[in-house]
Amino acid sequence: MERELAALQTQVKSVEETYGIDNLHLTVARGYVAKLLANTRITPVAFVSPPRISWGVSENR
Repeated sequence: MERELAALQTQVKSVEETYGIDNLHLTVARGYVAKLLANTRITPVAFVSPPRISWGVSENR
């Protein structure tokens, strides 16, 4: 039981160490997306055009 508690405390400490930077990244991303959606020149394109996402897979097989 003591080993389990020690392992759990290690995991909690790891989460606490990364929480601040993760929260900062999410806050910045949220602000960026909000600005994009507020931009009237970008919003129509974002909802009409299909996304151009490349997953590294060639469509020509």
